[in-house]
Amino acid sequence: MNLRTSLVLLALLPACGGEPQPPAGAPEVTVASASPAPVASVAAAPAAAPPPVAAGPKLACPPALPVLKTESTVWGPLVRLGACWTLLNHTKGAPDYDDTLLVMVSDVHKVGKADVARLKYTLGRNSSVYETPDDVLPKRVAVTDEGVWFLPADADDAAIAAALRKPPTRAAKPKTFEPTQENGYTFVREAKTSGGPIVCTGHAIPPAQDKCGDKCNAMVCFSASNGVVSVEGAAAPASGAYAQQGFRIGP
Repeated sequence: MNLRTSLVLLALLPACGGEPQPPAGAPEVTVASASPAPVASVAAAPAAAPPPVAAGPKLACPPALPVLKTESTVWGPLVRLGACWTLLNHTKGAPDYDDTLLVMVSDVHKVGKADVARLKYTLGRNSSVYETPDDVLPKRVAVTDEGVWFLPADADDAAIAAALRKPPTRAAKPKTFEPTQENGYTFVREAKTSGGPIVCTGHAIPPAQDKCGDKCNAMVCFSASNGVVSVEGAAAPASGAYAQQGFRIGP
């Protein structure tokens, strides 16, 4: 073997300890690393929105009739046929004209010497009946010169006649008193407002004495000219404060 042949053979041998080299000028081959196939993301379908609750038509008292006279007692307007009073929500201070409680007098008739009527309470914003226990808001009343009887809402004329044989719930000119344990934490108070003097009845139970929650206090106020003028606490929607303009007690 001559020297020229030996040199050619050496050039063809791979480098010591290395990988065979590709021929010069061969294209470089890139091998992509294996990766898992993409998984299609599954997004949860959004929950269907509940259908909107249809609000009933708003209700308002008819145009106010002129008050021809101030009754001799604060109970007189409660049996005034066709009377309707609008109480505005004052819970946040300023009156909310879109949140009203309407008090309407109906079914006025005589039972013996008494004028009898029903008091209906309606939320003006959706014309729905405002339900509340009988012992919080008067719903059935009988009025004479002696005073007022607050009666069960379902009292018929026979039951009313029987009740009239007993003293009235509140006298024509009620005596004021403060809540005590002996009187069941009830009260009768008088107050002066820009709309005139009023009489308020209700209860004020000390939370420490009774686990009453948001029902510890309730108050309803009456005017000899404008009937039911204020409803507060457990007597009012959402335990708020509703009053006719000019008859709000306090700020």
